[in-house]
Amino acid sequence: MNEDDINTIVMVMSISAVLGYLITALVADKYGRKPLLYIYSALFPISIFIIVIGSTFSEGALIVVCIGAGLANIAFWGLSIIVRIVTLEIIPTNVRGTGSGFKSLIGAAGITSGLVISSVITFYFGLAAAFLIYSIILLINLPLVYFYIKETKGINLSDV
Repeated sequence: MNEDDINTIVMVMSISAVLGYLITALVADKYGRKPLLYIYSALFPISIFIIVIGSTFSEGALIVVCIGAGLANIAFWGLSIIVRIVTLEIIPTNVRGTGSGFKSLIGAAGITSGLVISSVITFYFGLAAAFLIYSIILLINLPLVYFYIKETKGINLSDV
């Protein structure tokens, strides 16, 4: 891909991030948080797979990669919003600041260690393998959400 193609992909990613925010806001209030956690946790690995496969095409790669990158950004930013909402809903109000800070600390530690591990995976197996491995790990959310996250749509939060 040339520089124009990469700029197009970045533009699609930016627009998709905004779409992800809008979709998440509307769907989370209408259908709840859990359905979006399921959808986005499954959509992200699928979209990364689309990007990896699409990038190998000799023709039409730009379109396929744009679709995958767009879906990945919708899933990524949507998940980040839903995780913030769920965190705020399940943490008692008297420790909500501490809990949110702890979530951010754990997130920063995870990102930092993930980048170190990713650099090793990328060095030995390539960038596509690193993306696929990390996105597939996200599927662990599916049973975790099912067993540990309570849906709060239409429920008094003091009952959660």
